[in-house]
Amino acid sequence: MRRRLRPSAHRVTQGFTLIELVIVIVLLGVIAALGSVMLREGFNAYFAGRDLTDADWQARVALGRMTRELREVPSTADLISIAPATQITFRDFGGTQIQYALNGTTLERNAVPLADGITGLNFSYLDDTQTATAAPAAVRYITVQFTVVQGGTNMSFRATVNPRNLL
Repeated sequence: MRRRLRPSAHRVTQGFTLIELVIVIVLLGVIAALGSVMLREGFNAYFAGRDLTDADWQARVALGRMTRELREVPSTADLISIAPATQITFRDFGGTQIQYALNGTTLERNAVPLADGITGLNFSYLDDTQTATAAPAAVRYITVQFTVVQGGTNMSFRATVNPRNLL
């Protein structure tokens, strides 16, 4: 016959040893550190993408508005100023004077901000043979070019417009 041990004779071990707890704490610390780095990089990528998208959107809206208005210049007599090459002044069909110019890094239309982060705004004027000209009466094509700088990234935009009424 086998002898049975009384339950009180068994040693029941409950809980963890101090070494096991320290190992778990160290492993959780390493995992948390790696996770926080990955999370931070994810947020940084998101914010950089958001800023680039915003800058791209502003530049495209500004370029679209500029080309639309330049396309509608009534005549060469309405090109009031084509110098310096960093701004343009003209009259629209209603006789309203419109000026596009760069103020610091802000592209302005009649002194109202149109887009931010703009550098290198340049207007160039071409005649019938697509040769550069400085005479407003000879202008047939207007090229708008600028760069958007956002978070260390440069995006260049360029459009050439043939105003409908400049024949």
